[in-house]
Amino acid sequence: MMGVFLFLTKIVVWMLNKFAGASITLVADAPYVMNFLPFILMVIGGTGSDKLKKIYR
Repeated sequence: MMGVFLFLTKIVVWMLNKFAGASITLVADAPYVMNFLPFILMVIGGTGSDKLKKIYR
């Protein structure tokens, strides 16, 4: 869920910067981390939930 939240936040900030002329910077020093962090969290969350589902089934 955290990965989805970060992804949506990134999209909203990008849209504000692109269309509203805002100048919002989330993490200035680590743009590559911001690109892959939502994806990594979604993969970890999916893997973890799948393992928990198999354990408690």
